[in-house]
Formats: sequence, C-alpha cells, structure tokens
Amino acid sequence: MSNLKLQFKMAIDGASLTKFTATAIKDQNQIVFADPEGQKYRFQFGEGEVHLYRDGSEELDLVFQTGNRSKGIIKISGIELTVMVYTRKLLVSDKNLRLEYDLIDGSRTLSSHALDLAWHLTDGRN
Repeated sequence: MSNLKLQFKMAIDGASLTKFTATAIKDQNQIVFADPEGQKYRFQFGEGEVHLYRDGSEELDLVFQTGNRSKGIIKISGIELTVMVYTRKLLVSDKNLRLEYDLIDGSRTLSSHALDLAWHLTDGRN
C-alpha cells in the first residue's frame, strides 16, 4: 500500500468543472481517495479497462474500455439511471490516467467527459 498526492481534473462538454488535489491510497490495482465534498472514489485498474466506483451524494459505477460501450449506473437523489458509457480514450501509466468518454442514453449522447488523474508517491516508496 502506498500513499499518494493526487490531482483530479474533470471537464464535461468542454467546460472545466472540477479540479482538486487529494491524498490517495494505492493498493495493488486500485487508487482510492475522497473529493472536497466527501464523495469517495475508487479507480480499479484491470487488463484493458478501468472500473470507477464513486460513493456519496452522487453514486457512479462505470466501466471504461477503449472503443467499447459498457453499461453504467448513476444514482442521484434516490433515482437510479442506467446509461451506456462509450470510451473514446483510455491511457494508463504508473503516474496518471486519462479518460475521454461519452454517457449515452439510447442513440443520444447525454454528455462528453474528459477526466485526468495524476499522482505521485508521498512516502518515498515505489
């Protein structure tokens, strides 16, 4: 397990909406952190995919696979929505993650997202 300093950036439909830094924990194939509003994020890295879970006032369960559509769940104010996630770009390295994806309802694109995570160790271990 490693302690990380993490920077989170999210743009939706080309507008920069969210940017913050956080302390994160990296444990094997996942990174866990909370945003300033207390929502907890868990990014789980697999072979050719990333799975995002977010708990809090807005819950997410999304899977990203480059060039593929996958089912995602969004829960807001007790309402659960099922959407399709189309991943345009998924780039993962040992120090960052870049996701570009669309949330789709039927044949209609609801929103286009660009998410960037960058992290580095804070405890001196690799």
